[in-house]
Amino acid sequence: PPPPIEVTVVCCEPPSEVRWVGGIPGVPFLRGAHVFRFESLPERRTRLQNRESFSGALSGLFMCLLGRTYRRTYEAFNRGLAARVGGGLPTGGAP
Repeated sequence: PPPPIEVTVVCCEPPSEVRWVGGIPGVPFLRGAHVFRFESLPERRTRLQNRESFSGALSGLFMCLLGRTYRRTYEAFNRGLAARVGGGLPTGGAP
């Protein structure tokens, strides 16, 4: 199984944004920052921007070794969420 990840919510501004940062406990060389931004659109629709970035000495190695797999998983999440809420095509945001 994957290692546990600890996260801290750093911003929660309903209804427009949720942001958190985190990483693997005891591994300070790889950190992630994630944001969901919600934008109100006409016809009772909402655009979700789902973005994540990595920092730290191991971030380049992480993306080199696992970046392709990570992107596919990230994009599958976005497609699944779009299908679940019944609309739209997911756009961008994968690292």
